Amino acid sequence: MTVRNYLFATAFACTAAWTTAASAQALPPQGRPVIAKDISGKKICWDDGHWGLFAANGEFSNDRNPNPHSKWSVPEPGVIKTGSFNRQTEILPDGQFHSHWFKIYTSKDRDIDHWGKVCG
Repeated sequence: MTVRNYLFATAFACTAAWTTAASAQALPPQGRPVIAKDISGKKICWDDGHWGLFAANGEFSNDRNPNPHSKWSVPEPGVIKTGSFNRQTEILPDGQFHSHWFKIYTSKDRDIDHWGKVCG
């Protein structure tokens, strides 16, 4: 490989790495923190095919367990609590919900994002 080709390949690799890193850190969704009024009495369908129903009386059910047995709350703006599980949630300008949480598994860690809309 000539010096010129080496320099080009190095520059290309660095540019590709920087571009990938920059796009991964691009501006995250920008919305406002969810409040109880945003979800009370609503069913939210998520991009992964699941749904959650936030009954006005504080009961929570979803497609995995449609019989309400847990409660939901918004202990602070931007945080939805279902049972013992908390997740950061915001309302985007287009009305979609963006939910983010971090789960720790025995074999790997996962940074999870989902988008949802009020449905049925």
